[in-house]
Amino acid sequence: VLAATRDIDAAINCLEQAQAVASELADPRVEGMLLLDLASLHLMKNSYDSAMQAAQDALEIYQEQKDRQGEAFAMNKTNEVNLQKMDWEATTQTSLEQRAIFQELEDKSRAAACYLTVAG
Repeated sequence: VLAATRDIDAAINCLEQAQAVASELADPRVEGMLLLDLASLHLMKNSYDSAMQAAQDALEIYQEQKDRQGEAFAMNKTNEVNLQKMDWEATTQTSLEQRAIFQELEDKSRAAACYLTVAG
């Protein structure tokens, strides 16, 4: 609701509090999801460094959990940041890594979507 009403700072505050609770509860997957949402809010404010940090923190959590799908989704968020920064090289590299994960998971439609990012 806060993000929809453009009170991004309040929304970020709420997500940071939720993320702290998830961390205390030792629920890494929920913490990763909250970090990806936090990255999205930072992108809405064009706070690229904060957005990238949140996405990379989520990626680390998913890697520690050996959650390959979560890794790929976190990579997608880093791609969103890189696209807005017009960092084409990083976007291409991450898309190819992401595609490899989706191929490993036999998710053909998401693997194909990675090609669209590279081609776009």
